[in-house]
Amino acid sequence: MKYCTHCGHQIEDDAVVCVNCGRMVGDPVNFNQPAAEPAGPSSLAIVAKVFMIIGTVAMALCTCGIGLAWCLPMTISYSKSIKNGTPVSTGFKVCTLLFVNTVSGILMLCDKQ
Repeated sequence: MKYCTHCGHQIEDDAVVCVNCGRMVGDPVNFNQPAAEPAGPSSLAIVAKVFMIIGTVAMALCTCGIGLAWCLPMTISYSKSIKNGTPVSTGFKVCTLLFVNTVSGILMLCDKQ
């Protein structure tokens, strides 16, 4: 028999959750250590963002601003997602590849975010 690392209640050796407190059984949390810093955006994400901006500007110049209807919202959405660290869907990445900038779409597909 072993003891829960959170409440000290005796539990089975193969228990995953304590029946007394309901918490996961495992190593105790060390509150003296600082929390890990969240990872910033990868270099692929930053380069993809730059190419999206270039593609958006080129689309605005080539189509007299009509292309901004889809390029600008996609670029803003991607910028917000890499700033907040939220994942980007594969569909969004493919749409970027097809409609905004091929290079940025490929970079986004290669990125693990």
